[in-house]
Amino acid sequence: MKVIILQKIKGLGDVGDMKEVSEGYARNFLFPNNLAVLVSQKKILEVKAQKQKISKDSALDLQEIQKIADRLETFHLTIREKANPAGFLYAQVTNQKISTALKKNNFLVDKKQVVISEPIKQVGDYEVKIKLPHGLEVILSVSVVV
Repeated sequence: MKVIILQKIKGLGDVGDMKEVSEGYARNFLFPNNLAVLVSQKKILEVKAQKQKISKDSALDLQEIQKIADRLETFHLTIREKANPAGFLYAQVTNQKISTALKKNNFLVDKKQVVISEPIKQVGDYEVKIKLPHGLEVILSVSVVV
């Protein structure tokens, strides 16, 4: 039985793919869970239109993310922390602190997107990687000052 997949199914296919599946699999699992529909000319056209809309939305989203990435590349973040006279911080600068500081500067970056390669425990300049959607990565310059 030929079906059009409506949602990504691991091991079967992606949205809009036409696949040949067993009748029992289609009737007992795919159709009741709205994961696929029977192939028809009307459904093929609907899925093509939906794919075009998704790719168009994805392209617009990528452009927005690229603008944010460009702004982040030229941005220099300064974080004020308390430190002892030798320059060691009383509290380590974490990805949460960097995310919060970026939000104060109008960058919506989640703490899970901030990757710190080495612990920030001293006053100084550091480079932190920001992982954005669509596989974009930005190196952010961070200064920790007293």
